[in-house]
Amino acid sequence: MPLLEFHLIEHRDPGSLRTLLDAAHAAVVEAFEIPVADRYQLVTTHPAREVIALDTALGISRSNQLVIIQVVSLPRPRQQKEKLYRLLADYLYRDCGLSSNDLIVSIVENTSEDWSFGFGRAQFLTGELDTPKGQHLVAASQASESPTDDHCGTERLRRAYQIHGGDGCS
Repeated sequence: MPLLEFHLIEHRDPGSLRTLLDAAHAAVVEAFEIPVADRYQLVTTHPAREVIALDTALGISRSNQLVIIQVVSLPRPRQQKEKLYRLLADYLYRDCGLSSNDLIVSIVENTSEDWSFGFGRAQFLTGELDTPKGQHLVAASQASESPTDDHCGTERLRRAYQIHGGDGCS
């Protein structure tokens, strides 16, 4: 359930953009060990004149293919973060031809109480999602069994997850 925000220079066609998003999602799934259906991605495109990404004195040259990704996530161990950086570079090169010098990644950590996935509730706090990993819905036996007893939509959320839980692309 990390939220990935992509900042790109305008010019990508829809197919190339989808390939980039799919490759990034594959990297996150593998590095953070999350379900495929936990997919939250936002894309913002900018004219080249609105993007300034210097090299931080590392001698990195950038091109108009630049991809800046901000990952908002629950805290992750250092090993998972380093794996994510490596897999993003690998998968975006493999699937999109993106040079690793055109990839900037920043991870912003928050806590389970900072997330609401719908219905005006914080599902980690209400018990609809497990914590601390926050990566699976509670067992069906713990969710409301009757929609008539379900005043807040837990049953709808559980059913939606079952219906859409397989591919992560819908």
